[in-house]
Amino acid sequence: MRYLFALVALTSAPLLALQAAVNSGGEAPDWAIERSGFRSAESVLERAETQLLDPRPGVSVADELVSAATRAYAKEPLSTDALYVIAGGANTDPEDVWEHARALDRRHVKTSLALLDSRARQGDLEAMGPLLDELGRLRPQLASEFGKSLAASIEDEATAVWLGSALRHDPSWSRSFWRSPPDTPGALDRFFSLRMQQVQGSDYHGNAALLRKLLANERFDDAFAFYRALRSIERGGSAERDTYPPLDWQVDKGRDANARETAPGTWKLFVNDGTAGRLAQRLVKLSPGELRLEGRLSQLRGRGTLEVELTCAGRDGHDFGTQSFDGEAVWIVKEKTCDYGWLRLRGSAWESSIPFEATLRDLQLYRS
Repeated sequence: MRYLFALVALTSAPLLALQAAVNSGGEAPDWAIERSGFRSAESVLERAETQLLDPRPGVSVADELVSAATRAYAKEPLSTDALYVIAGGANTDPEDVWEHARALDRRHVKTSLALLDSRARQGDLEAMGPLLDELGRLRPQLASEFGKSLAASIEDEATAVWLGSALRHDPSWSRSFWRSPPDTPGALDRFFSLRMQQVQGSDYHGNAALLRKLLANERFDDAFAFYRALRSIERGGSAERDTYPPLDWQVDKGRDANARETAPGTWKLFVNDGTAGRLAQRLVKLSPGELRLEGRLSQLRGRGTLEVELTCAGRDGHDFGTQSFDGEAVWIVKEKTCDYGWLRLRGSAWESSIPFEATLRDLQLYRS
């Protein structure tokens, strides 16, 4: 008996090697392809692809292709390509076949997409969750699309409730979701509410995207509430903390007028000779009383001046006035004027024959 096992091993070894080459896509003769269930299934799938992707109801895979896939599956019971074709037959319950194929290989994207489409048609969010997560990990481009689609559908209450639970587990599509705040007011309401419940662990680009969307819709209260929540989870005293312009200072990068941070708290200002322009701006919360802007200004070269203006944000447009800035500017904010304002730093070098350059350090706002 031992010699028989040895003989079987010796005679089967070349066939197993040939089968492995065929299944991995290596070169092999036609007769070997016929012996391979995997390659036979791939061939059948290529021929059946058009029918499988046809969106019209009632369209099924031709019987001869289903028969060919069945023969391939008989040769190789692990062939998910064969099962995928079999599921498209007219007399087949696709759900059972898809589930069996997925149990064999969760990396078979076509099967998982077919199941996902079926679950979506049924409105079964709980069943969709694992499929979305797995597909997103297998194909990052799918995670990106899933996140965007789910963010756009958050206005639906059932979807919003499910999302609140699913996102706590950080699924593969969560980053794309948080970076895609929706446009409609109702959807943005739900998105913002969900984000405020799950601020911890958020990423910078997602935070910045939500702040931009809130400001574009003039939802200043919500923007500042989110900003405060972000600041509350930062480590105190970190020199590397994230900034969120324009709730933090937003510097301009124009050709004729620009500002850049050369060190923490230090800006290099530039205004081209014979020009003027905005250097920086910031959205600030206003309250009745004195608002004072202070900084240490050092002119380096050229002749120029700096000015700071304060105007109401939003549709009001009230102007508190423009002041020359050489290190300090003060405004008096009266009651019932507006809740938020734009501070804008401008520079001019109209009478200079060379570019105006200066250094501005430790720019701070004080209220009293």
